[in-house]
Amino acid sequence: MIRHRLGGSWAFPGGLPAEGCSPARSAARRAFEEAGVVGQPGAEPIGSFRCMEAGTDGAIESETVVLFALHVRGTLLNWPGKARRKRDWRSVEEAVKLVKEPELIEFLRSLEVDPKVRSGSGLQL
Repeated sequence: MIRHRLGGSWAFPGGLPAEGCSPARSAARRAFEEAGVVGQPGAEPIGSFRCMEAGTDGAIESETVVLFALHVRGTLLNWPGKARRKRDWRSVEEAVKLVKEPELIEFLRSLEVDPKVRSGSGLQL
């Protein structure tokens, strides 16, 4: 999980897909840039949720966030977003208590109920 150093809420690395990259590869790229995590993304999404985000014009818009598992190979001591973000590894149970988006909480709780999904996906939080 990551948190903006100025006290923002806890979240997962993410963003718009990078041009020329698949959604899975874009997710891995964001994990590297924002959290210094290096790994292989799963080919298929493991879930999605809707949340409200500020658009480029400041208007609040509903966005769909697609989640990918990442088979982590390692973490970096220094990464592009280190000055702006804090990285922390949390259990699914702890993550449920830290995030604010209701649909993300629902998704995380589904992982708590189905440990087969949790261990089989290589999911790292």
